[in-house]
Parts: sequence; structure tokens; C-alpha cells
Amino acid sequence: MHVTVGSSPASIVIVSPTAGEVVVPSSTNHVPVAFHVANFMLAALGSCAGMPNCGHVHLIIDGTGCNASGSPYNNAGAASPIDANLGACATATGVHTVALELHNDDHTAVIGKSYCLSRPRAGV
Repeated sequence: MHVTVGSSPASIVIVSPTAGEVVVPSSTNHVPVAFHVANFMLAALGSCAGMPNCGHVHLIIDGTGCNASGSPYNNAGAASPIDANLGACATATGVHTVALELHNDDHTAVIGKSYCLSRPRAGV
């Protein structure tokens, strides 16, 4: 589904890491994912007060494979960058697919974008 503000649909673009990039996470297995949003206002969860085209970002790794405990996503936020928590994955090393989705304040999905990234295997 696309949300349109004026004549342009909402969009989200992952700026970094780039598709296929090998990343080195922090000591806590977090990787910052920078993004750009157009035609959509980012706001802290619950602060849109019913305003259209307003919400937050869900970060998803490997589908549901790396979700935070009890959550339908790995991380959520309203500003770039947002941390991908590879520590929530069965294994932090190897290739992972990261997706960012725009969500309205009520958590309904607006649009998403995904990229693959890889973390070096131990000792690399």
C-alpha cells in the first residue's frame, strides 16, 4: 500500500549500509541503518494524534527470524539511523536481509524497502 501526500507517495530509502555491504557491528552486535523518508512525517509512537501520513519505522531482519522478544519487528524508531540488532538473530555472522517499513501511528504498514547486508564471520 502507498500513502500519498499531495501528488507524491510516501517513500523510504536505505542510505547505508548499501546493498551487499559487509558491515562490522558494534560490540553489542548493533549496526546503524541510515535512511531517508519522503512525503511522510516521522514521529514518536503515539504522538501523531490521528494525523494522516504520520508514524514511525519498523526495522526487520530476515523476515521474522531476528525479531525482538515478543515483537513483530527487530527495532522501531522515528529517526535515522535506526539500529539493527543482530544479537537477536540465531547467528549474527553471515548474510542478513534488512527491511525498513513505514508504519502509521496505529502500526498499519505504509511501505517498505529491503537490502541484504553481511557481517564478517568471526576472525575475518
